[in-house]
Amino acid sequence: AKLFFLQLIFPSRYTLVIGSGEKCFDLVKDLRQTKKKVVWLVSTDSSLFAEEVSRMGVILVHGQSHSESMLNKIHYKKAREIFLMDDEDTNNIRGVLELDRLSDNVIRSQQWYVHIQNRQQREFLSNHIHGKSWQHLHVFDTYENTARRLQLYYPFDRFYQSPGIDIAHVVVIGFGRLAQEIVLNALRLGQFPFGNRLKVSVFCKNATIEKNKFQALHPVLELNARSPGHLKSVQENLWENDSLEFLELPQADSELLSGRNPLFRQILGERQIVSLYFCMENGFESGVLLSVLLPKLNYTKIQNNCNLQVFCFYNFPDKKEEKATEYRFNIMAPDIPVVCFGNLLDECSAEAIRDRALDALPKQIAYWYTQEYGDSTLNIEQTWLQTSEQEKE
Repeated sequence: AKLFFLQLIFPSRYTLVIGSGEKCFDLVKDLRQTKKKVVWLVSTDSSLFAEEVSRMGVILVHGQSHSESMLNKIHYKKAREIFLMDDEDTNNIRGVLELDRLSDNVIRSQQWYVHIQNRQQREFLSNHIHGKSWQHLHVFDTYENTARRLQLYYPFDRFYQSPGIDIAHVVVIGFGRLAQEIVLNALRLGQFPFGNRLKVSVFCKNATIEKNKFQALHPVLELNARSPGHLKSVQENLWENDSLEFLELPQADSELLSGRNPLFRQILGERQIVSLYFCMENGFESGVLLSVLLPKLNYTKIQNNCNLQVFCFYNFPDKKEEKATEYRFNIMAPDIPVVCFGNLLDECSAEAIRDRALDALPKQIAYWYTQEYGDSTLNIEQTWLQTSEQEKE
């Protein structure tokens, strides 16, 4: 019956979503709200979503994304767009590799959007796919996009608002996947002119362990005598010795609110520029922790005339609840702008995934570099297509 209904949507083209989990479900809902015809291919139990998906008019098919017979069965070639959004990166990569093999290195107008969080696996994909497939493949990560978009809309280099202050301080509470992207993006962007500089402080459990793990993954961030000469030169030009610090997150409310807490004792000093991100793995935990700290944050902000902005990761799938929570936070701290972010209803919308505006600046930098040191006959789009994942990062 499902395949019969599939025939009804042809020859008009449809959108194919492949994968399981909340990200896929949010994307499917968004596509249906914009009146797109949607086929959702899932490989695992979809009983949690099946009833609601059926009411939305989505065609739900069970099968493997890397199965040639299944992809042909659902006429994947007639899809306008294919979104590979499984929670497991490996499933998305296997799906892309199968699409690449079946495409026989032929350029098609069809666009592929694949969600990959692991940078090493992105690099693996870039080394195992035909060159022509890159022209319609878009690799993304919702956490990376969230961090980049948030810091684009709410920049932390607000020196023009606080004359005489030369440090922009980014404070991240919690150190899950999204928090790490915020820290990385801050360090990428935090190279300022005129003697201004960036400092990042991370408050988390097991701070020393998290610091060692993070620096092992990103050795360029660690200044030490063991660094080879060429790397040391890059490090010294980019980061000060104290640009990144890890601090233990107090567990008791009394310790959090104590004047001994480095957040109040050192960071929120007179007229300091501070961007404070609550990024616990669970959005509800972020909200609870922020509720505890907000009154004292508001008092300290007034007392020290701080340039303070607060952001709370709140990922509950209800936009009305998010706005109501944000409103209550701003009532609790009327002198501090509080913004909730990270809702998958926003980050997993088709518009957010398709939006390549975040790549505009790195594309331009890659083009300028190639004009100076590489093949100057390439245009900006050709340059970007030939740029590796590591170089893009």
